[in-house]
Amino acid sequence: TRETARGRALTRALSEGSIEKFDFVVPVLGLKSETGGLDKNLYKALKAKQSPDIRFRLTSRSVKPDSQKPGSYVMDCAGVLSIAGQTHDITLTADARVSAAGLHVTGSKQLSMTAYGIKPPKMMLGTIKAGDKVVVHFDVTLVAAPVVTQ
Repeated sequence: TRETARGRALTRALSEGSIEKFDFVVPVLGLKSETGGLDKNLYKALKAKQSPDIRFRLTSRSVKPDSQKPGSYVMDCAGVLSIAGQTHDITLTADARVSAAGLHVTGSKQLSMTAYGIKPPKMMLGTIKAGDKVVVHFDVTLVAAPVVTQ
């Protein structure tokens, strides 16, 4: 079936290392909080006018079957992350598994706000201050696009 073929293609891409490029873009204005009033502060802190996107570009990766979870893989990824006009090399580890919907990739990464030129937020006239470290969680499903030959 088509879904089975897609799953085989994704599994093959993981095991053979055929994913050569991966760019991920998140529009800053697409980020929404549960409290809409905080969104303006977020956009200002992330310098949305000057740098409207958060970008990750994969530069290298390794993939190994996860010995603890059959059918899953551990991906070690190196890349370049751009936030608020600042760009830094990062590495992250992700869990990947092939599902009927595509390649499901999950993980998290601790980042320093000040490394990206972001001031940790303060509230109540500075009596409450956030720490510099934040943990970003990601949960993405990648879908294999059909290959078009001409």
